[in-house]
Amino acid sequence: MRDVSCRCTCTAAAAAASDTCPNQLTKRPHFLKPGDCVLMPYSILESVVIVEAFICTGSFVKTKNLFLEKIPGRSVSGKSTMQELIEIWRRTGSVQNAPRNRPPSVCTPELKRQVQSIMASSPRKSTRKLHQQVPASERTCRRVLKVLKLKPYRISVVQQLIEPDLQKRVHFCSWLLRNVASGFLNPLMLIMSDEA
Repeated sequence: MRDVSCRCTCTAAAAAASDTCPNQLTKRPHFLKPGDCVLMPYSILESVVIVEAFICTGSFVKTKNLFLEKIPGRSVSGKSTMQELIEIWRRTGSVQNAPRNRPPSVCTPELKRQVQSIMASSPRKSTRKLHQQVPASERTCRRVLKVLKLKPYRISVVQQLIEPDLQKRVHFCSWLLRNVASGFLNPLMLIMSDEA
């Protein structure tokens, strides 16, 4: 029902001066040339005006003129968009878009329970191995894990600080302070590392 772009009544100079067409409220995408603008979808009122005008006149040119009289400042797209809108009205008796039919979701409560029980028994399992055990793709497994608020937890191995380490640190700090105070070490040339 929508045109990707339209040649509206705005001048090419006005459209090139800004990224927004003066007649439309949407931003012009990068692939459109100056003078092109993106049509916003018609509101219900605008769609009704177009259908009523076409029923009365039977002409697309007269429909366009009547639309511009009733709704000033709003440009009308091409003939094919108006034809499609009228065809929808003839088929369904309504100017609203038909509801979209999407396939049923794979993320069922049974799949959620299955993933939760598998992750409870072996929490370090990767999504790659998880999707081999359940009837779902790896991406669906990631979505289920996100819904269940399960996140990967990587155990990081660090050095454990023990009692003798504390004494070594205190000894090093006192040595550093003595040498900085005596002028033997320049504190601006001190290099720190994350090594213990």
